[in-house]
Amino acid sequence: MTASDRTTVAIGSSEGGLEGLDAALASLGCATVRVPLIRFERPRSWGPLDRLLRWLDGRGTLVVTSPRGANAVAGRIRVLDPRPRPATTWAVGPATGAALGGAVGPFRDPGPLASDRSHAVQLARAMLRDGAGGPVGFARGDRAGAALPRTLAAGGVEVRTAVAYRTLAASRETLEALCGVDLIVVASPSAARVLAKNALMLPIVAIGPTTARAARTRGLDVRATAATADPSGVVAAVRAAMAMRGSRRSNPARRPGSGARAMAAS
Repeated sequence: MTASDRTTVAIGSSEGGLEGLDAALASLGCATVRVPLIRFERPRSWGPLDRLLRWLDGRGTLVVTSPRGANAVAGRIRVLDPRPRPATTWAVGPATGAALGGAVGPFRDPGPLASDRSHAVQLARAMLRDGAGGPVGFARGDRAGAALPRTLAAGGVEVRTAVAYRTLAASRETLEALCGVDLIVVASPSAARVLAKNALMLPIVAIGPTTARAARTRGLDVRATAATADPSGVVAAVRAAMAMRGSRRSNPARRPGSGARAMAAS
């Protein structure tokens, strides 16, 4: 295989996200490049998250769904005096649990979540089956959907939320690295919005159905959706997308915002 025959796959998340995916894609003969489509910053104020943690102290259930949110929670718990400690914590995935760093004691993990259904709804239903009666506090990103609190509230649980981090679009300079890429792995609806807003019409492998739906809604070309939100699931989806290249070959990405009409991200 010559260099020109190799498929170049962009991974639209930062180093540490989907760990091991670069090496797995290389085993398929792909060249890879990391191009984070979104970046993260602290909330404008820590006040709402601090109040949420104090509200849960000794009685409530804390929910964190990402390592980023867990890091923020652990950091705030360590600086508050006295340190709040929720009675129960649910953390999605071992990486999220590890990011808590022992700040909340033992945590519960719902286990693998099916990729063809909303992860938030599956988590909420697992909590309800386990008898979570509230109060529940959800430490979330600023763009998190309402599915988890809505499902818990429908089950009679009192839920409050607070922003643990903000999600921002990558800079135009970062997106320049997508020029010439054949395929991109997109790991969130927010990342799909960045591609659409900048008219980057690359073939996409989506990490799950929610991301795939967000991408298609914005007119993006979703070639495959991972069956599981992990490197093995993504590799299988990339393999399927590569098999389609001959019949549906796309033009490489143009420079961000050039040529094609920019699509408004909602």
